[in-house]
Amino acid sequence: MHFIGITGGVGAGKSFILDDLRSQYGAVVLLTDDLAQELMLPGHELYQKLREHLPASCFLPDGEIDRRAMAEWMYADQARIDLVNSLVHPAVVREILFRRDRLAEEGRKYFFVESALLLGSDLEPCLDECWYIYTSEENRRIRLKASRGYSDEKITAIFRAQLPEEVFRKKCRIVIDNNGTEEESRAEIDRAMKNL
Repeated sequence: MHFIGITGGVGAGKSFILDDLRSQYGAVVLLTDDLAQELMLPGHELYQKLREHLPASCFLPDGEIDRRAMAEWMYADQARIDLVNSLVHPAVVREILFRRDRLAEEGRKYFFVESALLLGSDLEPCLDECWYIYTSEENRRIRLKASRGYSDEKITAIFRAQLPEEVFRKKCRIVIDNNGTEEESRAEIDRAMKNL
């Protein structure tokens, strides 16, 4: 089985690429943000750990985590960010590797894991390779304004917080240029899949 990481800056159009890999190649696709949210639900080990470390103000009356309250509490202090990350990241990696092994046993051919924070993570060394979805800052800015209503200031702040493009290009074996039409992007995906 090919176990591949997909990364790129916010607004790069990773969702389109992942949808195409699912529909055209039958790939299993996992978004790490979605998995983290799943593991934070009651009944999961990660939820229990967060319950032990987060203040009561981070929980709703039904016991679920209030994500907005948790974010406000977290981002008020770097030590809190580090604490939450030290709980969430290992749990997510463990679950991804568990799913990888299960999918391999089932005989699946492709397992793609998407994460904006893939490079430098504990997951990166476990992957067969990484792919970078490249879209120019200009196009990403246009997309983020249209799809999410972000201001220029917010977009600039997000871009500053992300890895520089040269790091993505250096660490990823495949670069998919997602600046053109959907047909052009599909051709890029087809080329990448033929190179596996």
